[in-house]
Amino acid sequence: MIDLLQKTILGTMMHYPDDIDTAAGIVTAADFSNPMYQDIFSFLVKKQGADLVSISNEFKNKYPISEIVLWDELSHFPSFLAKNCRELKELNRKDALYRLMVDVRKEMDGKTSAEMIETITSRLSGFQTESVDSHETMRSLVTKTMKTLELRYENKGKVVGIPYGWSNLDNLTNGMARGDLIIIAGRPSMGKSAMAANICESVCENGYHALLFSLEMPKQQLMERFFASIGNLNFGRIRSGNFTEYDWPKMHRAAGVIHNYNMTIDDSAAVTLHDMRRKARALKRKTGLDLMLVDYLQLVGMAERESRVLEIGKVSRGLKQLAKELDIAVVLLSQLNRGVDSRPDKRPIMSDLRDSGEIEQDADVILFPFRPAAYCDKCRDKKNDGEHDTEMHQSVAEIIVEKQRNGERNAKVPMVWIGKHQKFVQVD
Repeated sequence: MIDLLQKTILGTMMHYPDDIDTAAGIVTAADFSNPMYQDIFSFLVKKQGADLVSISNEFKNKYPISEIVLWDELSHFPSFLAKNCRELKELNRKDALYRLMVDVRKEMDGKTSAEMIETITSRLSGFQTESVDSHETMRSLVTKTMKTLELRYENKGKVVGIPYGWSNLDNLTNGMARGDLIIIAGRPSMGKSAMAANICESVCENGYHALLFSLEMPKQQLMERFFASIGNLNFGRIRSGNFTEYDWPKMHRAAGVIHNYNMTIDDSAAVTLHDMRRKARALKRKTGLDLMLVDYLQLVGMAERESRVLEIGKVSRGLKQLAKELDIAVVLLSQLNRGVDSRPDKRPIMSDLRDSGEIEQDADVILFPFRPAAYCDKCRDKKNDGEHDTEMHQSVAEIIVEKQRNGERNAKVPMVWIGKHQKFVQVD
């Protein structure tokens, strides 16, 4: 049946050259099982039509032309071409699924139920991605690229990706691209979690959907940070309950803003890569998803069957794959090694990433929030003199763009750190 269907499609393409693009938009040469069919399909698409004489001249020393002559008699009306191509695609997908099931069954021995679910889910998602994306024609890819370029031209000066929320950083990076893995790393007290929360605020205020895995901080404390940042409230007073009458209107305003956020917060302890994949896929299907943020890498649940560096590498690699699969941006927070503390220049570099393994390779963007006051003895002792103002020094900050696969790297974006509000503000 499938052989007859393939011959019918090729015969129709030969008989009705104006409809070749219809077939090429649904199937590719790889959808045909016979090398002869694949070559003739490719020839017809390349030439945008060819009669029996042209085909005979092209393949006379390779294939029996007498068989090709019979295809013309099998041709259907062009109105059936799309239906036949979709049927061929469906039959191929069913056959590929059957082979996948056989392969997965062989991998099940000795695995736990959770590992079995992860294997099946991963292989199925890979099958879906391949069946949709892997065999696009160059004609289709060129069309998509031209539409993208036209859109960029029409929106010159506007951020193409999902905005971080600081225009200076957005202009430098063009925002967070879907499919990208973005690492935010720093030593303690640099403001990693606050920066992540600020990004979530911007994402949600711009109408995007966010999923935040808070492995270190409980939901309630994270919400308090949102209130402090959005309402310009003193975080210390929020924590202590020592509010003033002037704070309440700000709290109600912040509550109204946060109430409308399309954000899901998961503060499960030691969540695994498998858990994150499962929840992200479910959320993508149910409500949509644009950004996933993980705070932070070293707290992700590990199998502990291999070295920690290898396990960390598996997580970063898995999150990069998930970003591509779901067409979302993934922001992953990470710690830095203590080695940076012993250097005269405290600004971090890529090799300072803790348990780095393959993180540097997997990441599309690496950002380092940096606050020099964290290393200042006078700031620690709250010492003010003619040369040092503690409050002023505490506010100095920058975001170092250490790596950017598609843009400028080793760039610095000056920022102001407002600790009492738990937020970064750009320097205009």
